[in-house]
Amino acid sequence: MVEEQDSVEMIDLVLDGGGEQALGLELYNEPNTSSATVVAMKVPQGLEGGIIVQHMRERYRTVIAGARHPSQTGKVIRIGTMGMISEPDIITDLHHLEGTLKDLGRRAPAPHAGVREALDALAVNA
Repeated sequence: MVEEQDSVEMIDLVLDGGGEQALGLELYNEPNTSSATVVAMKVPQGLEGGIIVQHMRERYRTVIAGARHPSQTGKVIRIGTMGMISEPDIITDLHHLEGTLKDLGRRAPAPHAGVREALDALAVNA
C-alpha cells in the first residue's frame, strides 16, 4: 500500500517536472502546494476535461474527476490519492489516462511514458 503523501509525490514525479517526458501534462497547482488527497492537472490544449473524464469512465472503467469550480470547467482533471490506494492503482490510472489521451488524439511523447516514469519513481523510492 502506498501512503497518501507518497502517492501524491509519485504522481508529482510523473506529471510535474518530468511531465513533458511522461504524459505531457502539467500540474494545475503552484509548486509546493500539492494536496495529499488529489492531484489536479491542466487539460492539454485542444481537449476538454469533461470528455477525458467521460472517456476514461466509459472505455476503461476508471473514475477520475473534472473541475470543482465553474471557472475551471474543461480545463482541469483530478486523480484522487486518498484512502487505500496501491501502487497498481496509480499505475492503472496513469495507463488509462495515457490510453484516453491517445484515443482522443494526443499521444504521449513515448509509448507507456507515464507508466514507465511511475515505475522508475517507485523503484527509486523502494
